[in-house]
Amino acid sequence: MIKGASKKSRYIYGIINSDNNLSILNSANLSADNNAVYAVPYNNYAAIVSDSEIVDYVSRGREYLARLLVKHQEIIEKIMSLKFTVIPVKLGTWAADTVEVTDILKKGNVLFRNIMEKIKDKVEIDVAVTWSDFSATLKEIGEKEEIKALKASISDNSKEINTDDQIKLGMAVKKELDRITEEYALKIKDCFEEYWVSSKSHVLMDDKMILNAAFLINKNNQNDFDKRILDTDTKFDEKLNFRCVGPLPPYSFYTVEINNIKFEDLDWAGRKIGLPDNFVSRNEIVSLYKKLTLKLHPDKNTDNPSAESEFNEVIKAYRILNDYMEACSQESHKDIFSFDMEEYKRNSILISLRN
Repeated sequence: MIKGASKKSRYIYGIINSDNNLSILNSANLSADNNAVYAVPYNNYAAIVSDSEIVDYVSRGREYLARLLVKHQEIIEKIMSLKFTVIPVKLGTWAADTVEVTDILKKGNVLFRNIMEKIKDKVEIDVAVTWSDFSATLKEIGEKEEIKALKASISDNSKEINTDDQIKLGMAVKKELDRITEEYALKIKDCFEEYWVSSKSHVLMDDKMILNAAFLINKNNQNDFDKRILDTDTKFDEKLNFRCVGPLPPYSFYTVEINNIKFEDLDWAGRKIGLPDNFVSRNEIVSLYKKLTLKLHPDKNTDNPSAESEFNEVIKAYRILNDYMEACSQESHKDIFSFDMEEYKRNSILISLRN
């Protein structure tokens, strides 16, 4: 997010309560790339920042992104070690200057308050579980009656197993593996359900993985949670490998995303939807959007080769307008919106939870 950024902008790591003793943070002498890490306070909250040149980290490749991620997480975890509760901000978030950081704190006040209430005295623990011996697991599946019956059927019906037979058998094994994996994942989560407040499942990286999830737990329950993990490992006869990472800030549950809406994008979106030049209500915007999507839907315009492209542009335009409406309503609820430059300048920043 950049708005008239100077050479040295402010990289944002996270949000903390400013009623904590910020002198503890200042005396810790934290730094990132030889730049001091410090707090920018406003009312009840403070942003943890460091002076930094804005970098298009996406174009730098995975290696640079990995280094940035490590630095980002290290700073947040050091802040946590100073007994601060941290709302993490999305990796790669810059503000132009301290004024813009303060504006972010002002506009996100309600959201930050709601999040702080939910994460106070809580931490995230990430748990990954894999099969200890994946080959043995596959062998066990191969001994199941329905798989053995399928193998026998294929052998009986053909002199040699062809590619289609191999695919059919492989799909049957995969289906059974997925069933067992889901069954084990539920059993594992049930084993320590009493210790977590919320959980979020992540994508399984490969077939060897059974569970890849984040758990939000009370700090006071962390030792009990760790012990229950060990007990669960024993319960399953060490057929599983457990890997736990934490305590972490609530990355998986409450990472804040800060988006600077560009005026040229907003202007394009308004023209695409057909907004009038004066004030317009939320209901009018929604109504115009619905009329256009009905009119331009590809199913109704099969003779128009550009129908799908036009339909998708309308959807994109509405998302931009919706972001702007949300940005306008951050400090107080609004139903009437203006899209002139002065109003835009007051409402160009949207603070939201990352999906």
